[in-house]
Amino acid sequence: MAKIYSIILLSIIFSFIAISQEDNKIAIEIDDSGVDDIVGRRLVFQIKEKIRESEEMRITYSEDDTRVKIIIQTLPRFKDDESASTIYSIIWVLKGSDGPHILLNNTLGYCGSTSVESSAESIVA
Repeated sequence: MAKIYSIILLSIIFSFIAISQEDNKIAIEIDDSGVDDIVGRRLVFQIKEKIRESEEMRITYSEDDTRVKIIIQTLPRFKDDESASTIYSIIWVLKGSDGPHILLNNTLGYCGSTSVESSAESIVA
């Protein structure tokens, strides 16, 4: 039931954001300052590429835009093989030019080096 409410809330918020943008695209800010591992950097790159390819979203870093900020943190899943996979935490926050930030969603997961593109696709979708 909570998932249904989250989906409805996200739909309303995304509709508001899209209407408020000149180009009718949802403004997305990516904060990847917590990404230091190899697979994590590849995952962030693919997430950015999926957003750039999207007809509904665009990447922005403008402080004037009302936007969804995606905060990404990653760590190597295995200490002895840092290039095998990553563990990620992703937080979606609605961020306006002023006022409080609103938590939209968060997720934890892991991604192997061979599934970076499909993981990025499921994160952005």
